[in-house]
Amino acid sequence: MKGFFKNKLVFTLLCVLAFVILFFGIMFLVIYVGKCSVDSNKDQRSTAEPVAEATPTPLPDRNYDLGTPIDFMPDLSQMNLGTVDEELEENYAQEYWLDITPADVRERIDCVIFKHSERRYTYLYYNGQYIRLDEGTDGYGVMDMILCDVDFDDEDDLIFCYSFGAGDEYASKVGWYDFAEGALVLADFSLMGEELVLMSADGVTCELYRAERSSGETEGGYVLHIIENAALGEVVEQEGRLFLQLNPLS
Repeated sequence: MKGFFKNKLVFTLLCVLAFVILFFGIMFLVIYVGKCSVDSNKDQRSTAEPVAEATPTPLPDRNYDLGTPIDFMPDLSQMNLGTVDEELEENYAQEYWLDITPADVRERIDCVIFKHSERRYTYLYYNGQYIRLDEGTDGYGVMDMILCDVDFDDEDDLIFCYSFGAGDEYASKVGWYDFAEGALVLADFSLMGEELVLMSADGVTCELYRAERSSGETEGGYVLHIIENAALGEVVEQEGRLFLQLNPLS
């Protein structure tokens, strides 16, 4: 009987030993195959052709017409153009003023945005007041504009870009008019020798881009083509005021 139990114990130990050897053998095989697979993938990645980066979708051009003659005579005495005399009235007669109000602005705000066809001075007529939106002389006056609620007060703000100067002094700037507050702000930032364009994807975020100007399809019209997809900055609200926040590389 003792021999039987002794033989059974030996048999059991041999089975356990065989199972342990088989288990560790399988584990070694799995690890070895996995390592070979990883090394093979590394070799394939190193020899494969580099994947081309996706080309960003170009942002759309902005097309503008010269505008149409306004249907009223502006009150020159309220426009800071100088003493109203015969010469002034002749140089700023009604036919010189062109309505450039975008369709979406006209639908949402009871206002008129108009520009002098030669001097390019640009005005906003709102609530019986004439607000000049640009500064300086020469240039093209207001070139681009959009409505955005950047200060989250449920009221539209008119964000716009304008240019002034000539030759080496030609510059573009950005400004905004807060309809709720009746406040006009012209930012300090100037882009020399190029145009500025505004883009908003959600009606709240307002980004600023560099652009170049070319002739439009209509006489006196123009096209603003965004030069690169990287924005210069963003118009933001801080403590109830609007600011131009430039990107670090601008």
